[in-house]
Amino acid sequence: RGGADTDTITTTKDVQEVMGLSRREWVALVGGGHSLGRMHRDRSGFADGSWTSTPAQLNTEWFENLLNLDWTEFGDSAKSTLEYSAVNAAGEKLYMLKTDLVIRFDVEYKAIAQEYAENPLTFYDDFVNAWGKVMTADMF
Repeated sequence: RGGADTDTITTTKDVQEVMGLSRREWVALVGGGHSLGRMHRDRSGFADGSWTSTPAQLNTEWFENLLNLDWTEFGDSAKSTLEYSAVNAAGEKLYMLKTDLVIRFDVEYKAIAQEYAENPLTFYDDFVNAWGKVMTADMF
């Protein structure tokens, strides 16, 4: 589970490499996964809310939000978690985890996120390929 206050770019890249994923595959999977659904405090311990205003659609809004909104840190020191919130142009409160913001502040990850924000078809192709790789990987 991401979002711990101890998560760093190094630990994120370590997890990505252990999973056998390229940088592009990692960014596609995180962005695609977080473009869908929402967080539920009773299941994850994180704030109730979503990463995008369209949590039922796979799209590039997550990348646009990550790169363009002003994220404010908040968290639960008792649980050692860090979360971030921002308000979009429509006035909706959205959320990110520390592991999301790592993508914004790492030069290599950020370049990929920018490409996906600008080129949805590239993102969709990369997401489908990365998803297929993870779903068919022999992890044993």
